[in-house]
Amino acid sequence: MAMDFLGRLVPLRSSNWWPRWWAVGWLTALLLAGCGVPTRLPTQAPGLRLTAETLTYKGKLYTGTLFELSPTGDTLALHPYRQGRLHGLAQQWYGSGQRREQRRYAAGREEGLAEGWWPDGRPHFRRSFRAGQYEGLVAEWYANGQPERRGSYVAGQEAGRQQLWLPDGTLRANYEARNGRQYGFIGAKHCATDRLL
Repeated sequence: MAMDFLGRLVPLRSSNWWPRWWAVGWLTALLLAGCGVPTRLPTQAPGLRLTAETLTYKGKLYTGTLFELSPTGDTLALHPYRQGRLHGLAQQWYGSGQRREQRRYAAGREEGLAEGWWPDGRPHFRRSFRAGQYEGLVAEWYANGQPERRGSYVAGQEAGRQQLWLPDGTLRANYEARNGRQYGFIGAKHCATDRLL
C-alpha cells in the first residue's frame, strides 16, 4: 500500500515499486545536477565577471572553483569561491609544478596563514591574517634566501619589533612600533640639496 496525493492508502500495482522509484529519483537528481552552474571553471570562461568584491558567472554569484592551466595543461591556480567571494584554500603553482603560494579566505577576506615560495622552493613569504588584515608574524625573504623583512602586527598595524634587510644581508631598518609610532633605526634618508633655490 502507498499514500495518494490526498493522503489515503491505495494499493500498489506491483510489489517491486521501491526499486523503480529509487532509480527514477537518482536519474532525476543526476539530470538536475548536470543543469546547474559548473563547479569548476577556467579563468577565461565566457560569462565570468570579476569586480573588486565579487565574481559572477552569467550574472549570478559564483560558487565553485576557478582554475588556470598552463599551455601544457598543468594546473597553475585553484581559487575557491562561495557566493561570489573567495572562500577556502587558494593555491598557485609555477609551470614546473613547484608550489608558488597558498592563502586561505573566509567570505572574501584572507584568514590564517598565507605562504609563498620562490621557484627553487625556498620561502618567499609567511604572513598571518585575521579578517583580511595582518595579524601576528609577517616574514619575507629575497630570492637568494636572505631575510627581507620580519615583524609583527595587531589588527593590521605594526606592533613590536620590525626589521628590514637589503639583499646582501645588511640591516636596513630596526625599530619598535608602539601606538602608531616608530622608535629606533628606521632607515629613512633625509633628502638635502646643495643647490641654492
